[in-house]
Amino acid sequence: MKACTKCDNFATWYSKSAEEFICDSHKSAFPESSIVQLPPQLTAEDTEAINQEISHRSNFIENVCVKLNKIKSNIIRNVEELHGKTVNSLQHKSLAYSELLLKSDYSFEDLETLQSLLTTKMVYKKHIQHQLKAELHNFYNQELWAEKSLKSIQFDNISKAIPEIEHFHGLHLENYGGGANTLTISKDNKYLIIGCKDSSIHVWSLSKKTQKFVMRGESGSVDCLSISSDNSYIVSGNSSGVHLWNFRLRKHELLIKSDLRQVRSIIISHDNKYALACGSKESILGASLPVVVYSLDQRKELFEFSSKNFNVTCAALCKKNKTLVTGCSDNEVRLWNFIEKKLDVALEGHKGAITGVSITNDDAYMVSVSVDQTARVWSMSRKSIKYLIPISEDSANTPRSLQIAGDDKLLVIGCNEGNVLIWNLKKHKDKVADVEFFPKQVKKALLTHDGSQLIACGDPSDTISHSNQSVKIWNMSGQSFETPLPGHIDKVTSLAYTSDFEILVSGSLDSTVRVWNIEEKNEICVFEGHTSQVNTVCISSNDRYAASGSNDATVKVWDLKKKRVYADFAGHGQSVVKVKFTNDCIFLVSKCKNKQVFMWNVKEKKREEIIDGSKAIKKWVQQYPEIKEVIEN
Repeated sequence: MKACTKCDNFATWYSKSAEEFICDSHKSAFPESSIVQLPPQLTAEDTEAINQEISHRSNFIENVCVKLNKIKSNIIRNVEELHGKTVNSLQHKSLAYSELLLKSDYSFEDLETLQSLLTTKMVYKKHIQHQLKAELHNFYNQELWAEKSLKSIQFDNISKAIPEIEHFHGLHLENYGGGANTLTISKDNKYLIIGCKDSSIHVWSLSKKTQKFVMRGESGSVDCLSISSDNSYIVSGNSSGVHLWNFRLRKHELLIKSDLRQVRSIIISHDNKYALACGSKESILGASLPVVVYSLDQRKELFEFSSKNFNVTCAALCKKNKTLVTGCSDNEVRLWNFIEKKLDVALEGHKGAITGVSITNDDAYMVSVSVDQTARVWSMSRKSIKYLIPISEDSANTPRSLQIAGDDKLLVIGCNEGNVLIWNLKKHKDKVADVEFFPKQVKKALLTHDGSQLIACGDPSDTISHSNQSVKIWNMSGQSFETPLPGHIDKVTSLAYTSDFEILVSGSLDSTVRVWNIEEKNEICVFEGHTSQVNTVCISSNDRYAASGSNDATVKVWDLKKKRVYADFAGHGQSVVKVKFTNDCIFLVSKCKNKQVFMWNVKEKKREEIIDGSKAIKKWVQQYPEIKEVIEN
């Protein structure tokens, strides 16, 4: 600590004008604008961190010098190559002139050349040399390094890190938080919106397959959702009720006050005035499952459609808000007068509970699907059945979701056994497609408005693979699945940056390690190999290798340049919780859950030593102080 120049006390302030260190008691003798507070006293941990940072920066500078030498060699090689070509070209032209003098019979091209010799002069353009010097001068005078604020690259925990990385870098590491529950597509076909188990909503560009932004809530998973036709709001439902999200401000706005809970389906009226939610209500008379109508302008519950004799399972509203269609647990489809809030007619025919209803764009027909494995097409004007479609011969394969698509020509049905069926609604006996999406149930299936892609979310298999997505996209023209959406399919557990902060490496519960380009905001590659969640990742000081430790008790070293596994180390008896390279990149230290510490020789791809006992710890820490935190803690 610095001593005060006026007394023997410790200085806490510095006067820029007087260039003096001063304590609190002498602070008043100097103008307020001329003094600044001194940083707090360095602790032993601070000193150690500074030593490590200086060592890191020395390695960084050395790597920059190596890169500059490579650039210089490339420039020299290119200059020599271009110089040789230019000199050879000039010498060839000189030879051509000499040969011209020896000719007695001239071609047309020769005559043109002779004429040009009489009318032109050959000159040397000196300014080209000056341009070259200027370009080289600009290159070597550009900023070859920068100090980035640690605020943008260090975080207290991973849950804070993910939104911070999205904010600072515009990079989305998770494609959907912990798995997808539901999805919808905006009316303009621009956005794919995914509701997730971790109470987040992920918004994707449908054409570019890039994630635009994430909105995070605080209460429960997102079980169903709908977006307004003008892309202003998203309304979602879960066990706690109905939530309103501001799409343009990209945030959760409020939980609408209501007694409705366990919301299973939700729709927004075509004029964006109402949201209709199917869920459950508790009262002194017992539980009921109504459809509740909310005002989006007033942000409140208006009224409900319900009965003691049946439960509403799904709903659809016609374009002019005149007729509400509800599917019910008593096997009937009911048509309600939405304006007068009264029942119009109950349509019978299904032999099981209704699981989905939808109305054509012209309000002429309505379709219902049921656990009886049938779809029924009803005339809205006549209030009678037009025809029946047998969906499946498998009694266990019941429909879970329903969409009328393709300008009212197609019927899209997501089923309980993981497949999506597409039927021709005009020629009701023609099944257009039967696509296997998941080994378990399809939660929601939608055809894009241009009919090019079929998108479904559901329960994937238990197999660990980065392609084991809970959202899949089927290309209708190519008749194949498209490349999975980039990003981890489960929560991120660990992060590491390269020394220039251009590359980010992430580990996840999905057992993968992913490499990201921060500047270009894209995923470079995916490393697979671990059979359980990745707990920790780190990067070598030369930025060549990344290492990961997993619950499968293995440590893997990945070659970032060649994009493949470099070494695979086994030997820990429990989950590996920490890995770190030595600054010279020769060794890698790892620690498992039971505090067992291994030192691995990266170059020779073998275990160097099991670090056990104070003597071994002291030896390695003295040689490599940067690993002290891993070994001793």
